[in-house]
Amino acid sequence: MSSQTTYSGSKKGKVTVVTDNTTNVTLLKWQEVVISEINGYDDFIGAEALQALGDYEQNCNSMIQVSLRKGAGHTFLTGHIAKKYPSCVIYCNLEHYHDIELLAGIHEGDEWHEDTKFLSVYELRHDLLLSSKAEWIGGRLEELKQKIIDKKVIVIDKATFVKERCREVVDYICQVSQNAAIVLLG
Repeated sequence: MSSQTTYSGSKKGKVTVVTDNTTNVTLLKWQEVVISEINGYDDFIGAEALQALGDYEQNCNSMIQVSLRKGAGHTFLTGHIAKKYPSCVIYCNLEHYHDIELLAGIHEGDEWHEDTKFLSVYELRHDLLLSSKAEWIGGRLEELKQKIIDKKVIVIDKATFVKERCREVVDYICQVSQNAAIVLLG
């Protein structure tokens, strides 16, 4: 028994999400692979070869990266991950955040995982850039770090854009993340 729900994104046109009674969502094959990689992350970082690396190198070498064409379902998967796992979601702007909410079904009564946090890439970048200029920003960076540090998954949607324009954000996440699967989508 499955039903089909169609959502309209702000600029994306229509996106069809197929739901069923057991998992609530049917994922595309590539999305299933990402979820499988998240679930197997602890085994991957437990490998002997990675134990010799520091946290930063370990995080850089174990990122899960998927970049398909626009409209392939990156933002939908971001919302799905935020509902399923204790996550930190890095989004670009308010419109992007609303797209994540819409595609995740939050307006229809679904809820984010109770330990999911959201950070704007620009907020994070702003504070990182200021950290070299002023001492008062240290407390703010500590607050941001606490949103990242204890999560099972850190997901960056529109990751190609973030890596090209805000590389220091990805570097910072790799520095402070501990035992979290870092997922770069889009």
